[in-house]
Amino acid sequence: MKCYAISIYPLLFKGLAVPYSTEAYSKQGAPLTGPKVTANCIWKFKAEVIWEEIPISKRQGFIRNYTIFYSDKTGPVRYIVRNELERRYTLTGLLAATDYEVKVMATTDAGGTNSSVLNLTTKKSDENILIIIAWLFLILLLLMSILLLMYFLFKKMLTGQLWPKIPNPANSALASWSPGRQSQ
Repeated sequence: MKCYAISIYPLLFKGLAVPYSTEAYSKQGAPLTGPKVTANCIWKFKAEVIWEEIPISKRQGFIRNYTIFYSDKTGPVRYIVRNELERRYTLTGLLAATDYEVKVMATTDAGGTNSSVLNLTTKKSDENILIIIAWLFLILLLLMSILLLMYFLFKKMLTGQLWPKIPNPANSALASWSPGRQSQ
């Protein structure tokens, strides 16, 4: 179950053309070992798992897909088949503060081999959200303090600009003026 590199060199009237190369197995088997799985990021309701590529010497065939199996201690085993050969996946719909077991199976045309079990625990809360809320609260508090300080420092100037002094018409010379009498 060795991987062979096969190259075909087309022979044309003018000479050799560009060769075409591919890899092939005389017979495929299940991988000798499963991929090594680690948790990249763990949140409250999801977790990202990544796994390493199986070395060519231990593949015994072409990897067709990866199947991710995961379950909590009490629930059924759920699985996702990944036909893409990207070696990462984010498990969603998880429960907060729950222990999960995760395995990844690499599959060739002849069969599959599971990785060792990865145990992970989802978080009780997302610390990132709490940190963002705390920072926003502090920024809002600082902004309100600056605005309050500016109000007290520039109160007289702001009062004059925003609310100009309007003269009292009772103190005006027009208040004592009558139409029949002319003022001197």
